[in-house]
Amino acid sequence: MIKNIVVISDTHFGCQLALCKKIRLDHGGHYDPSRIQKVLYNWWQKFWGEWMPEATRGEDFILVHNGDIIDGIHHKSTTQISHNINDQKNLAIEMLEPIIALPHCKGYYQIRGTEAHAGQAQEYEENIAQQLGAIPNEDGQYSRYDLWLKFGKHKLLAHFSHHIGTTNSASYESTAVHKELIEAYVEAGRWGVQPPDCVCRSH
Repeated sequence: MIKNIVVISDTHFGCQLALCKKIRLDHGGHYDPSRIQKVLYNWWQKFWGEWMPEATRGEDFILVHNGDIIDGIHHKSTTQISHNINDQKNLAIEMLEPIIALPHCKGYYQIRGTEAHAGQAQEYEENIAQQLGAIPNEDGQYSRYDLWLKFGKHKLLAHFSHHIGTTNSASYESTAVHKELIEAYVEAGRWGVQPPDCVCRSH
């Protein structure tokens, strides 16, 4: 059983402040990344080319994207490289395809993010996940609201979901995570099922 799970999230492809490479837009023009985006792209390359092989010891891994692949058109913002959703989708696919194609990547799961970014029915992420060949759930959906995944020789259980409570106070930053863990343990005890060893949230 595969023991390495690599989790990325909130890539917000399509935002001028997010990871990006030079791309061709729908009407034939091109978008050149900013200085900050070039730095992010360099870190992205180093992460997958240097850090990842070392961290996984060159072993196989499962990729989980924990929501908000693209930025979408949200909150009346004007910070997108394009308000054409297809431009944002194409960028996401261009950025993620080489990762999913890595020899040691043995599967890709897509978690659904926030409707402001992923579409009112998370249709943007569903479409991208389908094009990238995400592992579908039992209902044939290529993106999902949550994921239970066992990994490692001891069959540890991880639970993935995008949303979690937030706070403006540094004093309560750990409260939402602690609440998630307590609720997971209570539900597992109530239903007599295995509790998660790891709870992964984003947002």
